[in-house]
Amino acid sequence: MSHTPSYTNTHPWIALGYPDEDVVEEEYRLGLYKRIADICLFILGIFPDYVERDYRYPSSGEVRPHLRAKFRISPEDYEKEGRKFYRPAAELSSARNLELSRIFEILQENFSKAKKPLNFLARALPPIHPPEIIPISI
Repeated sequence: MSHTPSYTNTHPWIALGYPDEDVVEEEYRLGLYKRIADICLFILGIFPDYVERDYRYPSSGEVRPHLRAKFRISPEDYEKEGRKFYRPAAELSSARNLELSRIFEILQENFSKAKKPLNFLARALPPIHPPEIIPISI
């Protein structure tokens, strides 16, 4: 039985942006499901402070309002979506043929643990600052 993610009771950006079995041919599903799950893992692993700060006010912890042009995603929702997409990736025949099914199952079951090495790297690396804008004199 396939565990394709459901889009009905979720955030609008998820409902609009995720692949559908009827639209995406099976040969492309592995890449799409894996990419979505990997992006969720990467964002929570490398930029956890951004996700939290973007979703909640730092001082009060209150959830920021959703704006028309900016839908806010909680850290919990990133994790939920990451887990949700590793599962169908694991069930695809292409994942089995590439011997990736068990890896995706482990990532789905241990998503919180999988982000910890990325969290460590994010703390160990120097902070990323935007480059200075140097005015050009003509």
